[in-house]
Amino acid sequence: MKFAWAIPGAKCVALVGVWHSGVEPATGPSKGEVCTVAGFPLAHPDGIGIPLAEYPGPDFSIVEFRPVIDQSDDVALFAHHLDQNSIHVSEPA
Repeated sequence: MKFAWAIPGAKCVALVGVWHSGVEPATGPSKGEVCTVAGFPLAHPDGIGIPLAEYPGPDFSIVEFRPVIDQSDDVALFAHHLDQNSIHVSEPA
């Protein structure tokens, strides 16, 4: 499930900033802009598309986005390793 992250409400970041609808330029997110997935991914003849809350209209190619990962939760998992008071070093016998 390569795109399992793309569920409604998920945050994603745009990898590109130039968008086209067919041959015409289209409005879309800037490169690096964080957007919200508005619905489930849909298969289209040219690939999988995701709707974005900030840009209603045609779906955007899912391969042009990556999920935004909240790293504050990740660090919390390892906080006990960073606590210098809890480090126990045994001395050689």
